[in-house]
Parts: sequence; structure tokens; C-alpha cells
Amino acid sequence: MPARNPADTLAEAVKHMGRDYRAGRFVPLLEDDIVAYLYHRLLASGRLSADRVHVKTRVKGLQGKKVDLAVGRVAAVGRGSGGRRQVDAELAVEVKFLNEDTNYGERANFRRNVMKDIARLRKLARAASAAACAVVVADETGHLYDERRRESLEDLRTTAESSGIKFCPADLRLTPVVRAHPPERGRPVTSKVFVRTYKGKEYHLRQVGPRQFVLDNGREYGSLTAAAKAVTGYEYVSGPAWWGRPRR
Repeated sequence: MPARNPADTLAEAVKHMGRDYRAGRFVPLLEDDIVAYLYHRLLASGRLSADRVHVKTRVKGLQGKKVDLAVGRVAAVGRGSGGRRQVDAELAVEVKFLNEDTNYGERANFRRNVMKDIARLRKLARAASAAACAVVVADETGHLYDERRRESLEDLRTTAESSGIKFCPADLRLTPVVRAHPPERGRPVTSKVFVRTYKGKEYHLRQVGPRQFVLDNGREYGSLTAAAKAVTGYEYVSGPAWWGRPRR
């Protein structure tokens, strides 16, 4: 197989991650899950050997500080390394993940934390300590894709790419993993229908079980709130208050 730039292989891995997420084959809980998935995909590509891909590792040019993922050979101990081995990076990667369990404070500081990662990678890029740098930003909440924050997302992209850093956004929000809950034994199956008009469009949500709600498009949700978030894109919305009383 012809050699390819590790940064291009990383971009392919990010695309695979989105497909696996949408198919329910990948359910990340923590940022480390994202890093582990990318590590697996880089090796599965067949273009990189296991002695060149490293997780949570030290790289030359950061005075012993670590990056989430690096591609390169382990370098001999040298000055400024504190007597510890480090990676002579061909590619240095930082990962940030905004998941459904992220609280309000963490979401508010998310952009700032991404900017810190970009600044760390910029230092590597300027020192030519890494042949390529990339930042992977994964979001399954829709926080970064809200119309009010699209400018902020593009600002992150511009800041990264103006410093020679590859920006790899992973939009995991469009088709979230839906976990259907079977009707509880001994509980009658309901057939209530909630109707709500939003931005000129009428939405119908049918309750088919104690914790089963089916929207017009056939997608199931485990609560009124989850369905309301899917329709509005809002992070914080009360499902019962938004949907109101069922029609029947």
C-alpha cells in the first residue's frame, strides 16, 4: 500500500468514527474513548506500525508535556527531556470531546480548552518539532453546531489552520445512538400523542411505552426531554413543559 501522510490517515479515521457512531458500533463515554478509537483506526489502516503510534505520550519540543496521540519513532534520551524517552513526532494530535454528560461549566469552558490545545500544537509547529499537528474536536451534544455558536466553531478552525494545524471536527450529533426501552412487564402500553408546532412545522410524538416516544421521522427517544432536544437543538429544555399535554 502506498505511503500516505499520517494527517490524511487521521482524517479518514475521524470519518470512520462518525460512521461507526451513527451505526451504534461506537459509543464513547470519555475523551479517552475517542483517543483509543483513533489509535485503533490508525493501526487498522495498515499504513502505520504499532511502534510508531503512541497514546498520551511525550513529544520532542514540549519539555516533557504530553499530547493525546502521536505518530513517530521513539527518540533517544536527549537534553531537555528529563532523562525520559519521547516521540520524534511526524504527527501530534490533541483531542477534545463534548459528550452528553458534560455539565454547563464544562461546556462554557470548552472553547477555551480547545484554544489551549491549539496553542500547545502551535508551539510544536513553529519549532518544527512535529511534521504535522492536528486537533480533533468531537461533539455529540450539538453545542458547537448551534446557530449561535457556528461562528465560534469557524473561529477555532481559522485559528488552527492559520497556524498550520489540521482541524478535524467530528459531528456526532445528527444521528445519536437511540436506546429503545422495552415496555415494562405488567404495565399497559400507552398510545398518547403529543403535538407541538415549532418554527412553522407541526411535530407529532407518540408515546408507545412507559419510556418509549416515537417522533414523526420514526426515531425513538427515551423521554419527552430527549425528543424536545432533538427537535429544537436546545441544550436545556424541559420536555414535559415543551410538549404540553397529549392530544389523546
